[in-house]
Amino acid sequence: MNKRVLIIASSIAVIMILTALLIATSAPGKAYPGVSQTKEVDEIQKVIEASYVIEAKAGRDFDTSKLQDVFINDLRGGDLSQSTVEFVESVSPDNDKDSYGYLDYKLAYYSWWKKGALQMEALFTTVKNENRKMTKEEMRSLFDQKGRLAMPRLKGVSVKKNISFDSIEVKGDTAVAVFDDGPRTNQMTLVKLENKWFIAGNKILSVHP
Repeated sequence: MNKRVLIIASSIAVIMILTALLIATSAPGKAYPGVSQTKEVDEIQKVIEASYVIEAKAGRDFDTSKLQDVFINDLRGGDLSQSTVEFVESVSPDNDKDSYGYLDYKLAYYSWWKKGALQMEALFTTVKNENRKMTKEEMRSLFDQKGRLAMPRLKGVSVKKNISFDSIEVKGDTAVAVFDDGPRTNQMTLVKLENKWFIAGNKILSVHP
């Protein structure tokens, strides 16, 4: 088999594994050792847990209308990395904004994912209906101009996923939560606006083997 085809096949296999990891919703209402369950902390936990439910749904139907319920563009969340900014700009080249926030990134990501996933579905349907194998050119067409391959849309029924909070530190209208969502340990920054908490940034501290 051609080396390029092997690389593409391996990429698709990895994406399918990642898809399985993403098909999850959080388990709410759990107490965590070392985390004081104040009213503010409880609200922060619920926002983070809700974000996983909303993103899982967006990964199935690509409806991004609920992302703004949990994510926000706010300077208090910190600057996006240069690679993330470049990603957002590559997805929305006509956007004339001078800077981008975390909500911008999420909207761009699901827009890019949707385009790639629908293209993949259409191609798989064509190949299946014509009862043939995918050509090398068709495989290459699944990669965007930057060489990125979108995963398929999420399928199946949600399963419960426990989010384990290590710490939540609240300082006025900002908060930093460190938690384990299974595949990763995250450090998430939240901000309070009009008495509601929103996710304004996130750093992946580690990826679990």
